[in-house]
Amino acid sequence: MGEMETKRKKPAGKDGKFNDLALKNWKTPGTFGEGDGLYIQVRPAKGGGVVKCWIFRYRDRVTRKLRDMGLGKFPRVSLSEAREAAHKQAAMLQDFKDPMLEREQQREEIIEKRRKMQTFEAAATEYWNRQKAAWKSEKEAEVWISRMKTHAFPALGSKLVAGIKMTHVLEVLDPIWQEKTETARKVRQYMENVFDFAKGRGLYLGDNPAAWKGNLEAQLPEAGKIHKAKNHPALDYRQIGAFLEAVRGQKTISYRALEFAALTACRSSEVLNAKWDEIDFDEALWTIGEERMKADKAHAVPLNARALEILRELEKTKRDSFVFPGGKAGKPLSGMSMTEAIKEMDRKRRLDDGKGWTDAAGERITTHGLRSTFRDWCGNRTTFDRQTVEFALAHKLPDRVEAAYLRTTLIEKRRLLMDAWGEFCATTPADAANVIPIRAAQ
Repeated sequence: MGEMETKRKKPAGKDGKFNDLALKNWKTPGTFGEGDGLYIQVRPAKGGGVVKCWIFRYRDRVTRKLRDMGLGKFPRVSLSEAREAAHKQAAMLQDFKDPMLEREQQREEIIEKRRKMQTFEAAATEYWNRQKAAWKSEKEAEVWISRMKTHAFPALGSKLVAGIKMTHVLEVLDPIWQEKTETARKVRQYMENVFDFAKGRGLYLGDNPAAWKGNLEAQLPEAGKIHKAKNHPALDYRQIGAFLEAVRGQKTISYRALEFAALTACRSSEVLNAKWDEIDFDEALWTIGEERMKADKAHAVPLNARALEILRELEKTKRDSFVFPGGKAGKPLSGMSMTEAIKEMDRKRRLDDGKGWTDAAGERITTHGLRSTFRDWCGNRTTFDRQTVEFALAHKLPDRVEAAYLRTTLIEKRRLLMDAWGEFCATTPADAANVIPIRAAQ
């Protein structure tokens, strides 16, 4: 094949060798050889004209098949450069090396070297992009990357992953470990995950510099011992009736969400993201999918009379898949909506009697604190067993065997509990004082 091509007319001088002028003016498609394995391939271009590419053709020593190795395009690769490249490949053949295999090995070495030159920010971003689909929500994924941008990237972002040591990790953690302990704890965990990812990709060798056990635990005080976690300010359970009476006096959907959260003892995110297809009116049951639950397990919430009443009222004006729709179509209420509702109620009450809606320490209550109000009521005014209450709050039981055994047996007990809670929430402070402690069914 090669000999036939060299005998045809080609972009060469009288000596049969290529020359720049002939190559420049040549328009005829085909593959033309000069000798010593050097060829130029001419083919039509999409936009008209022709494309000219240099080729080194040689016979594979194992398969005995001809192989074409690209050397670049003319005129970007000049004739002299193409001849030099062909000479190098021919020399490899003399040394019993395969030119194309050698090139592939060099390419892999360059890629590996570049990978090892990856910065911490690039590695963290790659990890985030690969993992964010597994997070429960888009917001959680955004919180992850936001914390890294705020706390880790300024110190580590531009450093090569391969060169980061424990001392560099401490540059991130030391400034925030005492003052922002919970955030610092999470950032440390994030960094540990990134280094585990980097190790798996061959970007980092050695022990994980952000690991706690046997590493950072000797450098930093244990997070849980720095100061006790502060509980969310919670309303005295004896005031829940008066509080919800004030809530019912407000007409906006934020207040309906707040009342619904109090009546179901559910978390804010669970309430705000509730959808109509999760509600079973016939069974008076609200089933939250595992993807929205903190414990990653589906949670069935028995709905008491007032909770059902709220849902039926909202169903009349349903305009979205969300039970508590926000201002934008297809979006739920803002995460701050119930917080703002409490702030407004607190402000109004302070104007009326100077007290506000506060906990025992005088701090304004929170939506999450209403779960504690429910828990305090359970412990002080009922004899429902601990398991029933913990399941109502969607808490994980510490004993896995106990949790597995009880998982399907408590829905009716919890229905009694939530009905009793709904009745108590409908009482005024004066009425509540006369309520007889509720006994769980034996």
